Amino acid sequence: MPGGGSGPAVLTALQVTPAVADLCAVGNTVQLAIAARDQTGTAIPIGSGTAAYSSSAPNIAVVSAGGIVAAVAPGTARITATFTFTDSTRTASMNATVHEVPAKYPHLAGVYDLKTLQTISTWGMEGTIETAIVTIEQSRGAPVFTGTFADFSMYYYADDTLPRNIPFSGSVTGSVDCAGGVVLELHSDFPEDPFWVGHGTLDDGRIVGDYVYPSDWQADEGGTFTAERRYAE
Repeated sequence: MPGGGSGPAVLTALQVTPAVADLCAVGNTVQLAIAARDQTGTAIPIGSGTAAYSSSAPNIAVVSAGGIVAAVAPGTARITATFTFTDSTRTASMNATVHEVPAKYPHLAGVYDLKTLQTISTWGMEGTIETAIVTIEQSRGAPVFTGTFADFSMYYYADDTLPRNIPFSGSVTGSVDCAGGVVLELHSDFPEDPFWVGHGTLDDGRIVGDYVYPSDWQADEGGTFTAERRYAE
């Protein structure tokens, strides 16, 4: 639990992800996630405090009470997250840049090998590795895509030969912006909302970035991911 054996938990650090976001049209959005830690480095559940968000330039990008940033007009806005826990308050910021609408968007269609490394956990799951095969279907030049994933497997250690879960499959939704920024969402059969959300960038056939579990009971879980493209379509 937060605080451990060193007395009551004191909020000492706050992180917001993604650290930067490129939005390419009016109305485009990105969901922010925050992670709070106490004096021992232990994660503080976000639900145990109060979070608020603000924009330095609402005429460029606005942000909702739930941390959803929406594009208004071309330019850059500084989005600040404020989290209060007991008597402590910390802030963290990110930059949201709104671009002019491009003639076409980067093409992502293909099959990818997804690999994740969990680095944030309130359940002691740091170091857990997950793998899956992701297939992205995208009309050429379109900003959104769909697809499927298969064999989503969890390994507690890098040298595990068998996953610790029953591998499962589901659907994929997401978007790519004019700067190569990618939002990748994995959905199980139930519920319809994504259980896994990644924010990354397209880099020479790979998507690299950070991910979170947005569900209430896993709201403080996340890490880094790489999706390596086997071949393009």
